[in-house]
Amino acid sequence: MREYLIRTASTHQLPAIHHNRLVQVLVPAGLGCEQVDGWGDFRIRCGTTQVAFSAEDPGWPVAFDGPMPETDCERLVITLTQQIEQAAGEDCEWLQIA
Repeated sequence: MREYLIRTASTHQLPAIHHNRLVQVLVPAGLGCEQVDGWGDFRIRCGTTQVAFSAEDPGWPVAFDGPMPETDCERLVITLTQQIEQAAGEDCEWLQIA
């Protein structure tokens, strides 16, 4: 399982996203993903891989469950980071944690 963390670049905290906007912000544009039910604060499916998000103090942990090449995981995380930056109105960064 691959895991990443998306956080604010300056304070290394959870970027503020209103709960009503999670679908707009956490479903990556143009990658054929959709929201699904499951554990975590939000969850999507991209092909056969499920991606879980949890809102925590250090940021948004993003956990990939299922087969997906590392380059595709990173592309998805980059897209999500850009969407989160726009929604939160502040610079964000991502890092791989597992």
